[in-house]
Amino acid sequence: MPNLLDALEAALPMKILGGTLRRVLPDDLPVVKNLVHENGVPFFVPSIGDEEQLAALLVPWSSSSRIPLAIVDDVLVGMIELSRISLGPPVSARLGYWIDRRCAGRGLVSVACQKLLEVLHDVGSSDLDALVLPSNAASIRVLQRLGFVDEGVAVEELFVEGNWRSCLRFVRHDHDDDVVTPFVL
Repeated sequence: MPNLLDALEAALPMKILGGTLRRVLPDDLPVVKNLVHENGVPFFVPSIGDEEQLAALLVPWSSSSRIPLAIVDDVLVGMIELSRISLGPPVSARLGYWIDRRCAGRGLVSVACQKLLEVLHDVGSSDLDALVLPSNAASIRVLQRLGFVDEGVAVEELFVEGNWRSCLRFVRHDHDDDVVTPFVL
């Protein structure tokens, strides 16, 4: 059974609804910075500058506890990231994602996350969690379609718009005997 890093390297780039899920490239950094600020994405940690966080997206996966991936539809339009990774067994991580609001509702995030879940399933069992604001109904629907279950409130765990906010924590446990069930958009 391949490890997570090798499996992702072999699977990328992945086709998603006419777009692509791939590694973040150096040329992506100005686009990411612009989209993050345009869309108010809760992506940047307040105590670290933008440039440092952007540079961290290019750190080799083998020396990091995060795996950022670009969602590209002609141009970069969003990202998916696995963070807080423990290579286990079981593999565990936090799933995060964002999409340019101009591309929201097209299924790019859902399909990209599904493809990532399939890779995780192929490397063995995985335990994932994701944080979402209660007001983000679209993201809650994405997580539910992917088989995540609402585990309750995570108090002041998500930094959004300059403040630590309480959010909902969703979890998904995938085990070798489970089947990753595709969803229909």
